[in-house]
Amino acid sequence: MSRISAKSRGNAGGKAGLLCLALWALIAGCAPRADIMPDTGKEIVIQDIRVAEGEKDVSIIITASQPLSYLALPSQLGLDIILENISFESFSEEIPVENDLIQSIKCEWKKDTCSARISLGLKKAARHEVLNEEKGLVIKYQKPDASPSKDKEGEEEKEETEKKVAHKEAQAIEKEAWVKRVDFETQKGGRSRVIIETSAEAPYELKRLDKRLVLILFRTRILKCQERPLITTRFKSAVDRISPAQDRDQKDTVLVTVELREAVPYRIEHKGNLYVLHFDPSNIPPRPLAAAHLPDWERIMEESATELLRKKEKKEKLSEEKPATEYGKVYTGQKISLEFQDADIHNVFRILTDVAGKNFVIGDDVKGRVTLKLVDVPWDQVMDLVLQMNKLGTQTDGNVIRIARLEALQQEQDAIAAKTASKEKAEPLITRYIAINYAKAEEIKARLDEVKSERGIVTVDERTNMIIINDIPSAVQRAEDVVKRLDIATRQVVIEARIVEASSDFARKIGIEWGGEWGNNSTILGGAVSAGNVTIPGDSFLVNLPPDETTSGIGFTFERLAGSASLTLNAQLMAMEAEGEGKIISTPKIATLDNVTAMIQQGDKIPYPEQTEDGISIAWIDATLSLEVTPHISPDGKIGLLINVKKQRPDWTNTVMGAPAIRTKEAETEVLVSDGETVAIGGIIIGEKLWGIKRVPWISRIPVLGWFFRSTSRKTETSELLIFITPKIIWAEKDHIADANNIL
Repeated sequence: MSRISAKSRGNAGGKAGLLCLALWALIAGCAPRADIMPDTGKEIVIQDIRVAEGEKDVSIIITASQPLSYLALPSQLGLDIILENISFESFSEEIPVENDLIQSIKCEWKKDTCSARISLGLKKAARHEVLNEEKGLVIKYQKPDASPSKDKEGEEEKEETEKKVAHKEAQAIEKEAWVKRVDFETQKGGRSRVIIETSAEAPYELKRLDKRLVLILFRTRILKCQERPLITTRFKSAVDRISPAQDRDQKDTVLVTVELREAVPYRIEHKGNLYVLHFDPSNIPPRPLAAAHLPDWERIMEESATELLRKKEKKEKLSEEKPATEYGKVYTGQKISLEFQDADIHNVFRILTDVAGKNFVIGDDVKGRVTLKLVDVPWDQVMDLVLQMNKLGTQTDGNVIRIARLEALQQEQDAIAAKTASKEKAEPLITRYIAINYAKAEEIKARLDEVKSERGIVTVDERTNMIIINDIPSAVQRAEDVVKRLDIATRQVVIEARIVEASSDFARKIGIEWGGEWGNNSTILGGAVSAGNVTIPGDSFLVNLPPDETTSGIGFTFERLAGSASLTLNAQLMAMEAEGEGKIISTPKIATLDNVTAMIQQGDKIPYPEQTEDGISIAWIDATLSLEVTPHISPDGKIGLLINVKKQRPDWTNTVMGAPAIRTKEAETEVLVSDGETVAIGGIIIGEKLWGIKRVPWISRIPVLGWFFRSTSRKTETSELLIFITPKIIWAEKDHIADANNIL
């Protein structure tokens, strides 16, 4: 098992850091600074810096030989005054102060650039105001309101409050964790793990960005000597680099960035103050150490996932935290407060150079004076305002911003365009024959007309589906690039639909018939029995309420003699019960190209009579099962479907002039489905309950006895329709598959 640790390289890293610092100091001291050279005019002399205390305020008075141009940068407990073109009569790094509000006044003077920084430190927070006098500056701090009573109890309460605050701050510091080690270990089979140990348990969060994982440790700090990347490209694992660093914005947060060769499964294990990231093996072989690109620490920080994650979060918050200007531009620079009175524009740009951290190159024709007062304005907006006021423009090249007159920049662009045009006119023409494999040459020709030069000619040969272009080499290269991107095989999709129809029904009917004869004359009680449409003579029924369809029955005859007369009663009780279930599954399937409509159908054509002027003619109507669909494959692998599913079948139980009615079930919708996923696009459930009764008026309502004078029927029917769609991509371009596999 191989193992490397960040602690093992502390001494070597420290020596390398000192060597780099010495080289940087040598280069910085020797390199000319043409962009921030001091003015050649008369320097302003600082004559005195003193503190004056009044009843309600404390003033720091800076006396100079003439009015000052300054930049004021406020902090939590203090203020930094930056001055340009400055010298001192008697320079002192620190001004002695004995005051209840002002803690310190420190000065820093750079003779080579003739700039100075005066740092004011406070013992407690207070409001301030900067006044630009005729000879110097006055910074006034308002004293905090005095307490109405200063007895011992008030002082004791104040001391107790201060002790509680100090105790809470001390507890917060004690709870802060420190990174003790960052290790990398390889295991059997190409597996690996990254181990981070802290001095105490800290809350964490794991984020993923492309092929990078960022472990965020909150309330945690890391030493500068540990902020060094661990390069693991020579090991057989999925990890290429581990970069621990302190968050630049949140000073109590540590970010451990793990860069991977490819996306592999991973998991995190947290036990107390140990955080272990486990990674599965990678299919990409390790690179030798000599071939690994080892940029310096600044470049690593710029390209790390930490920076990408921070840019992404800032971009999401821009619309909420930083409103756009009238022209729609959003400024993201550090906010500053400054005031200028008839200051030279070069001094303004020198101050913005220190704030922005960028290099400014100023043209010889840039001149002007600036007067403005701004509070909490982004530095890039300040620069735009100064440029607009003086009709200036910029050109940015990496970390260098060039400032020149708008006329000069426009002339340069015109000269470059003229040079390019003349070069194109002098270039020889070449001819290329570009074969089109999948698209139509005429369609691609319209795109090539947009990239050809003025001298270029694009023609199409329809027989061979080929494009012929005669143009300069650069335009021909652009045309070939366009054809390479557009002439690709269209992906195909197979769409399968399932139409499920289920039905169930139940029916029950109960009826009764009874009648008879009495007396010697055989007087009939009732009439002839009717069974459906057939009349059976010889039988007599007083109540004739049989069910429509009879499956069973029971009958009896009652006869009694009463003297010479007789009484005969005949009765029949009949019943019917029916139950049924049915299921129909239809599965149409069709394949088509991306963005191409396809249709498949199967069924019959039903003839039916139609009245015309010449008489009755025969027309035909479709009774088919059809599927019509238009797919669209999105770049992320989703499939959008515009679907029309229709099922029509004849109903021979309902006919008109011998032609059946057509039962139609149809669904039309648009859905977005993943590859191979099944989705239900629609469903219909129909339930029907019927209940009927036939009876003799009045008598049938008598309890118990009424059963002999009525018949009942009950029927329940339920039908369901469900439609399912399953799309599958059956072909995809290799580039698209590679892009999909790279998505984490």
